[in-house]
Amino acid sequence: MVSLNWKWPILLRGLVYLVGMGEGHKWRARVLEALREQLSLEDPRGGSRAVLGEGLGRLFNHARDWLEENLAMYFGTRSAIDRNQQVALTTAIAMHYYHRDLYQLLSDPMIAALDSTEQIAIGWGNDVSPQQRIGQWVIEAIIRGDIGDDDPLRAEFYTRADAETRGDAIGHTAWSFMHAEAVDDAIRDRLAELWDERVRHVASHAEDKAELKDFYWFVRSGKFPASWWLPRLVEALELYGELPTNGMIGEQMAAAAAELPRVALDALTMLLAPAETSGREDYDLRTHALAPVIAAALRTSDPELQADARSLMNHMGERGEIDLERRVIAILSALPDAKTSTP
Repeated sequence: MVSLNWKWPILLRGLVYLVGMGEGHKWRARVLEALREQLSLEDPRGGSRAVLGEGLGRLFNHARDWLEENLAMYFGTRSAIDRNQQVALTTAIAMHYYHRDLYQLLSDPMIAALDSTEQIAIGWGNDVSPQQRIGQWVIEAIIRGDIGDDDPLRAEFYTRADAETRGDAIGHTAWSFMHAEAVDDAIRDRLAELWDERVRHVASHAEDKAELKDFYWFVRSGKFPASWWLPRLVEALELYGELPTNGMIGEQMAAAAAELPRVALDALTMLLAPAETSGREDYDLRTHALAPVIAAALRTSDPELQADARSLMNHMGERGEIDLERRVIAILSALPDAKTSTP
């Protein structure tokens, strides 16, 4: 039995590969029939359906008519999706990058999965929840301009998925920008528009503030200008006072302070307001952002901004930053055009 359970999926994978190789060959029809026969066998573990999900792209490219004819049987419908169909679906969306045609093909099963009141069966290749992976596909469809506000799966995801999952999905997309050599302006701008849409939602649904929790990836990605992300960081902090940064944005805040000293100081003051922060966030903000942000504020000609900067410096000195004044003076002294008096 152990041997059979291991080898059956391997043999099924061979049939799927043959489908891709068999276009124009007289044995192609027999291969598809053999695949159908194998998939009709009882499979309590779902291994055969995992193979099917893994091979979705190959079947779509080389046996689209067969796949579309049998889609409801193997992947489910908008109204129903059984355990084996869930395995096929979750494997398919985990093993494949977003693709517009596959999104359209699997939209109904994904809606059924979101609507399920029971835990979704997970197939191969899943390192996140099926709901989050569906959200990643939805967001990819949005930022690529493939769907609009009226897309049924989009509406279902933002209605059914919890705030944590929605936050994970959009955070993952911003994280992926960090690893891209370049991001098209249109794609970046659509993600920015989606973020603003979700902020408006949280502004009227405070219980969903966790949707904003991964904003630090927008900052860290390096694909958005400070003039965009810094005011939105303040906005997110106003809605979610405990917004985490995970030690990711200190250097970015320091660099942005010269351009937007007031907004940078406001954001940093809010981030450091809690008496206790996580060790990683505390170290990052105090080490990389605190002195440069205060120095940038002191260099301005705005008396109120200078007073607020000194207030933050004194407050942080009371909290243990005993060398902060020295660090600020060093930054100011290193600037050849510095006109601001020492703190």
